[in-house]
Amino acid sequence: MSKSYSFPSSGEIRTKLRLDWHQLLTRVREWLKQSRSGIVQGALVGLFVAVCYSIIIVIQVVARRSIWFPSVDLTAWQIVGGYFAAFLSAGAVVGAFAPVLRWRVTAVLLGVLAGALVYGITPVIGYGFRPGWFHFAAQAGVALGGPIGYLLHYQLVPERRWSQFREVVSIIVMGVVLVLVELRIG
Repeated sequence: MSKSYSFPSSGEIRTKLRLDWHQLLTRVREWLKQSRSGIVQGALVGLFVAVCYSIIIVIQVVARRSIWFPSVDLTAWQIVGGYFAAFLSAGAVVGAFAPVLRWRVTAVLLGVLAGALVYGITPVIGYGFRPGWFHFAAQAGVALGGPIGYLLHYQLVPERRWSQFREVVSIIVMGVVLVLVELRIG
């Protein structure tokens, strides 16, 4: 279906409005290729975060000389298993959708999704499905995942990177908030 446009300085311009299937398929292939590598990279980052959290649990186990955590009624292995399942899945999801981190809104929504995954999978691994776990995961995802997605947006988009001082301060503040929330929850 062709359409004619008339501009005073250029004269008549004829265009063909159609969907370019070849370009669409090329873009889908590029997205899938980028997503595959993003899933692997995201899972590796999730693995690193899970190892860091697990080291904290191991330090607590050694200091207390017990693998049982009576405040949460879980063993250290249940907690560590929950960390690995949660952070690997959240990292893979963020990695799969890494190309959309260039937009602030999608970065925040992706952070909320990843936060909800982390705070939804961890209690399900330890306690199974119980009433209220979904609401808890959604609240924690919005409260913690959204700001982390916002930080990721500014970390991964080169033309919008913050100064190094601002990056360090924001990461420290985010870490303090995360520790305070963890202490409040646990």
